[in-house]
Amino acid sequence: DVEEIWIFEGIFKAIGLLHNGITATSTLTTNNYPSEALAALAAQCEANGRERPRLVFAYDDDPAGHSFTRKYCRRAKEEGWEAAAALSPSRGAAKRDWDDLHRLDRLKPKDLEEYRYHGALVIAESAQEKANLIYSRFGTTQFPLDFEQRLYWFKLDLDAFGKVLEKFQDDYPDMTREEQRLEALAESNCVVEICNCKPTP
Repeated sequence: DVEEIWIFEGIFKAIGLLHNGITATSTLTTNNYPSEALAALAAQCEANGRERPRLVFAYDDDPAGHSFTRKYCRRAKEEGWEAAAALSPSRGAAKRDWDDLHRLDRLKPKDLEEYRYHGALVIAESAQEKANLIYSRFGTTQFPLDFEQRLYWFKLDLDAFGKVLEKFQDDYPDMTREEQRLEALAESNCVVEICNCKPTP
């Protein structure tokens, strides 16, 4: 009975996670959505009265990896799965695959949290959602970000945020504090497009 299944392109990447106690499997290629395996797993979960595990798509940090991660997360959600993403970001020319991270002992819980954050950035459905993720992690009130090959600028009005948050706490006590914070954040920030391409120096 597992809570998550991590899905990789390559076999050795999946083995790297298995060595760290994480249930993982490989699709052998990014353009192979495991439809039959997931259908069989869904039927097995239903037959045994168990919740379906969460799917975590963990493809490479390249255009194909990003594209298929977004595509498969959307498809999995449409098919009734809880789906997320994880990404080991490239640092300049340096690229570390998941099996490299295993050998470097970089698959600790804190490391996995970072990879989940980068995965969430990849599958964000809008520039606003991506900006909220960045703000929630770093707390910076102004910053640039890219989304779908366009450049944006995020700015948070802290005074407005405090007032809106207080209003949500008073008017919607049934909401969790995180839900109140996210709603207040959405109402008190501005995300504007500043360039219709993604400049890369």
